[in-house]
Amino acid sequence: MTLVQQQPPAGPDAEALFREARRRERRRRAAIVALGLATAGLIVATVTLTGRGGGGRTAQATSHLSPPAAPGVAVTLKQPASLAVSATGVLYVVDPARDQILRRLRDGRFAVVAGSGRHGFSGDGGRATRAALRLSAYSGIALAADGTVYFADSGNNRVRAVLPDGRIVTVAGDARRTGIPRHGNGPYLTGSRPALGADLVDPTGLAFGPAGKLYIAAQDIVALSRADRLSYFAGPTGPGYTPESRLVDGYPTGITFDRAGDMFVSSFPSLLERTASGRVLFLGDGFRSGGGPGLLASSPDGTAYQALGDLGVVRRMLRPQPVPNGEVMSGAGLQTVVPPRSLDRLLGTRGSIPNVFSPAGLAIGAGGTVYTDTDSGYFSNVSALVEITPGGHVRRLWTSR
Repeated sequence: MTLVQQQPPAGPDAEALFREARRRERRRRAAIVALGLATAGLIVATVTLTGRGGGGRTAQATSHLSPPAAPGVAVTLKQPASLAVSATGVLYVVDPARDQILRRLRDGRFAVVAGSGRHGFSGDGGRATRAALRLSAYSGIALAADGTVYFADSGNNRVRAVLPDGRIVTVAGDARRTGIPRHGNGPYLTGSRPALGADLVDPTGLAFGPAGKLYIAAQDIVALSRADRLSYFAGPTGPGYTPESRLVDGYPTGITFDRAGDMFVSSFPSLLERTASGRVLFLGDGFRSGGGPGLLASSPDGTAYQALGDLGVVRRMLRPQPVPNGEVMSGAGLQTVVPPRSLDRLLGTRGSIPNVFSPAGLAIGAGGTVYTDTDSGYFSNVSALVEITPGGHVRRLWTSR
């Protein structure tokens, strides 16, 4: 089809009228467009992806977002799991039943930090509260000093971050760049490679270690540098039988560091330690210590803690005492700080039988205050999120009843 350009009618008066008509039409169309933008609240913004995973790149965000709104408050917990406490005492909660990351407000309510509540994958580069996540009961969380919240989006084979300005980005993983869950063993890393697009299979535990690296449990343990590069640190898929391959005995779910820079790894069925000098110590397993490896966390002063669900205790890790064969005697260097009877009244149990505590998350605040949650189980139908002071006082932050 041939487009014929419209010509103005002949004569000076007609030509002036035609120009005026065209001017008015342009003004009318501009007014309609402006009204439409105001009504729909469309935003076209240029977003600079900075921080971990951003790589300093600038991307043109062409997503059409509604005007910013305050994060939702008064959210009800459903299934609290992994926990973290900021340097200022703010408690963060991974809730896989909601597919959301929450933070506890001073008045006791909870606000959404990340996740729209929709199970899936979406949102990178946009507001974290509108992103779709695939969280699990083992999705770890770690807080950076600048306020960035890192968490394992386990079902999406990614580690993602909520930046201080509220945007969400992927910082490591998803080799296929689709967000579709992928199963199987990823190859171990040789040297280092860009973190974005690397093979991460079901990442779980997260912890910051020496030199500001973020360590990730994803079958192997890998380290994410400040330069956004991922490198192999330890795990069974590494080459040959080395102390590093021995550090992970099974499937790692928890990582933490103490003040000396020693790494503790909770890997079913074992608890192991790698000292800052590189020595690997075996701290016990479910058969020798009467419990599984449990959950791990560190306090602000660098003291490492362990929670054992099948024993119903929280223990502080002291300096282990190696025996001649280089291992550590079962139970050595561990001091119970929260016995199971502390939660009897809250959970409606007698405390004389195991499996009444079943912690799913553990975090240590200033002064050794313990934050933990417990799933309902065979001996109790109550799920709870509690705060336990060093003196043993239990304060209920949330319960399912």
